Amino acid sequence: MDSSGRHYLIERYKNAVSAVLVSIDHVAEDELDMRPTAHGWSVRQVVHHLAGSELHEAIRLRRMLAENRPVLVPWDGAHDAERLHYDRPVGVDLDAFKAAALSNIELLQVLTDEQWRREGNQQKPWSLTVESWLEENVTHVHDHLMQILNAPSGGRVIADPD
Repeated sequence: MDSSGRHYLIERYKNAVSAVLVSIDHVAEDELDMRPTAHGWSVRQVVHHLAGSELHEAIRLRRMLAENRPVLVPWDGAHDAERLHYDRPVGVDLDAFKAAALSNIELLQVLTDEQWRREGNQQKPWSLTVESWLEENVTHVHDHLMQILNAPSGGRVIADPD
């Protein structure tokens, strides 16, 4: 991937983070616990998951940059959802998500070409590079943004009022 491709992904990451923050501002308190399906996650749960995920991914990114091919332990978001009380208020975790994501973005913006190719061993048949980390993280945030937008509407895509 060249620098313009990286710049594009960083902008998508930044826009997804902003969209998550704006979308939460438009979810009423009584909508935070609505689920799109019986087993789907509520907005409250998604926010807590995003905070935990972003904090975890921030550490993975920094380890790839600071260590030589670190072993990156897999993260089980579903397991955390069962144990980390995702019924709590969302304010602090929303702030944690924002801070970790913006810190990641700031760091990504100053990497050298060599640093973009740094790898971590994720205990799979393929390595994780900083570039592939960014691709995966952008997709992850976008996917959860869609959950936030659709959870209060019962899983139906929200129609444009125009």
